[in-house]
Amino acid sequence: MKFDQANENNQNGTTNSIQTTVNNNTGSSQIYRVNISDGSIYTGTFKSCLKDGFGRIDFPNGTFYEGQFKNDKMNGKGLLTLENDYIYEGNFKNGLRHGEGSLKLLNSDYYYIGEWKNGIKEGFGNIN
Repeated sequence: MKFDQANENNQNGTTNSIQTTVNNNTGSSQIYRVNISDGSIYTGTFKSCLKDGFGRIDFPNGTFYEGQFKNDKMNGKGLLTLENDYIYEGNFKNGLRHGEGSLKLLNSDYYYIGEWKNGIKEGFGNIN
C-alpha cells in the first residue's frame, strides 16, 4: 500500500481532515488525513486514537516518513527523508532506526547499509 500525496483545501487555505476506506489483505481500513499541531500532516490509519498501521507523515520542513506505525510511533519497515538530503530505508522501533537499514546521501556515493540499534549505527554494516 502506498499513498499519493493530495491536497484538500477549504476556502481559507487550510487542509481538511478527510476519511476514506481502503480494502487490503486484512479487510477494510479507515484512512484519515489529519493536521497535527506542529504543522505536520498525517495520512493513515489509527487505533485507539494513535497512529497505527500504514501511514505517511509530512513534516513542515519538507521531510517525510512513509511506512508502518504502532502506538503513535514509527515501527516496522519505512522510508524516512531527512533535511540534509539523506534517505533512510529500513526498520524502525519506537520511532528510532533499529534493525536492518540503509542510509544514503543523495547526489553522493556515500551510503551505509547495516544494523542499527536505538537510532545509532551498531553491529555489522558497510560504509562507502
